[in-house]
Amino acid sequence: MEIEVQREPFFILAASVLLVLFGAVGYFASPRAEDGRPVLLMPDVKAVEDYRRAASGWSASWRELDGQMHGVMDAESNSELLVMSRAAQRAFERAVELARSVDSTETPAPLIGLRDQAAAASLAYMDASVAVARWVSAPTPENRSTADSALAKAGAALAALEQNEWIGR
Repeated sequence: MEIEVQREPFFILAASVLLVLFGAVGYFASPRAEDGRPVLLMPDVKAVEDYRRAASGWSASWRELDGQMHGVMDAESNSELLVMSRAAQRAFERAVELARSVDSTETPAPLIGLRDQAAAASLAYMDASVAVARWVSAPTPENRSTADSALAKAGAALAALEQNEWIGR
């Protein structure tokens, strides 16, 4: 006695399971709009959204870096020089890392203005981190004034970036 199994029902069942599985993965992996619905992103729209998210992340990182550098500047003059020096070095390294990220990220054509603002903030924070490190290594009134003005300029560049519609979205 032979039992004969037809292949068609097996293939139909396997295809159905795969379709449901791929549909579920696609649904849960898709980006969401504010109302929770999945958003279909074309390649150019995805590039814009990726850059917008990167710029928003840079903005948050610069805000944190700004606080760290102000912390170094506001440290009491009798605090440990090594601690201040290390904090200034970490701020400089973070500013370099962010500047490299801004420079190496491909910019979609519609966001060239946002890229210009991000580059300006990046440069301002590089200058500020150098000025803070210079003040820590040679705490003269001139270096303090230069560091304060560089931090103010960097803060203004960051505020201009954060005012951009693309960041606030």
